[in-house]
Formats: sequence, C-alpha cells, structure tokens
Amino acid sequence: PDEPNEVTNVVLAKAWRARPAEFDDADAALLLAFPKLRFLKLEGTQITDAGLMTLASLPALEKLTLKGDRFTDEGLSRFKSLRPTVKVVLASP
Repeated sequence: PDEPNEVTNVVLAKAWRARPAEFDDADAALLLAFPKLRFLKLEGTQITDAGLMTLASLPALEKLTLKGDRFTDEGLSRFKSLRPTVKVVLASP
C-alpha cells in the first residue's frame, strides 16, 4: 500500500499572503517548498532585492503583488527579466 503523502498541503498551495514585518528574505526561501504557488501578495514586508531573486525561483508563480516593500527598482527589474511572464503589480502604499 502507498504511504500517505506528507506534503499534500504544500503541493496544493495556490496562494499566500504576508503581513508587514512578519516576512523577510529568509522567509522567502520557505516559499520554495510551495512549488504550485501561483499568486503572492506581500504588503509592507521586509523583502529586499535578495528576496525578490529567491521569489523568482517559484516555478508556478503567475502574479506577484508588492506594497511598500524594501526592494529597489533595480531588484524589481532583475526579477522581471528573470520571470517575464509573472504579472507584477505595485500596490499604492
């Protein structure tokens, strides 16, 4: 008999939302465990350019909404060049 899949919740993850100051670059790496994550909204987090590069590795990401984060225009441009098919939305602060 097959053993139960221990990562069912991870595999089925479709969307995730972070709140201010609770999510930083180190936490971005944790999202790599959610390969089917399609939509991500980060509001007022501590994400920097390094965190955006980590998020660029999310294979199923379709839409990234950012609001008041600590990344630069250069970092955002690098993300977009790595993942041109991901819709990036910059929400008003």
